[in-house]
Amino acid sequence: MARKQQILTPEDKEILNSMTRYLKSHNVKEGDIEIEIEGSFPFFDDIKNVNNFSNSWDIKIPEEYFKILEKVWEVAEPSFDNIDVDEINYERIFISLDAIKRELTVQHHYSYFEENDTNSTLWDLKGDEKDNELLNEVFKILKELYPKDRNLNLRYNGSGDSGYIEDFFDNNKEVPSVVEDWAYEVLGNLHGGWEINEGSQGDFYFDLKNETVTLNHSYNEEVQESNTLFEEKF
Repeated sequence: MARKQQILTPEDKEILNSMTRYLKSHNVKEGDIEIEIEGSFPFFDDIKNVNNFSNSWDIKIPEEYFKILEKVWEVAEPSFDNIDVDEINYERIFISLDAIKRELTVQHHYSYFEENDTNSTLWDLKGDEKDNELLNEVFKILKELYPKDRNLNLRYNGSGDSGYIEDFFDNNKEVPSVVEDWAYEVLGNLHGGWEINEGSQGDFYFDLKNETVTLNHSYNEEVQESNTLFEEKF
């Protein structure tokens, strides 16, 4: 939520008005500064290294502007972490000096992955899958290795062109290679691209007693949002 109280002094506004005239003299309607956030957030350690506006590299940023931004950031910073997201994928600070509206705005742009609805697929060795040789081999080996287990759950995850199936079931028992091979083959056939871009996740639930496998799969969607930290007209 943007701060509503008046922060800019008459001197600040005069500097900003002078900058708007400077921008318009170059046929530029607004001067933007974009700072990508990585790891910790040393905001002014990064912004002081910016010499020109991001949307117009031939326009140099005057030193007086940085002094105004430093004061503005002290007011905007408390709202920076006010986001109800578990894990941010990408974020940046976007500062806009609008020469037409004569308005200074600071925004936090960010994206995160959100899990879509789950899609389930069932294999039943007592039904249509009874002649599936590879799946029969999977169950034979699992029953031989873990005769006391009624069920086993195997998870997987993928994103950014890299995906993996866990080496161990949820109960910490090792996954045989034949099970891993079958699971990778199934994912490739049913959910090709499960490991690229935003990625996906899910699990294979092996019911050893009833000889069924349920694959629960869900893709991720990248959600992009923004939060206005500061805005004031001058």
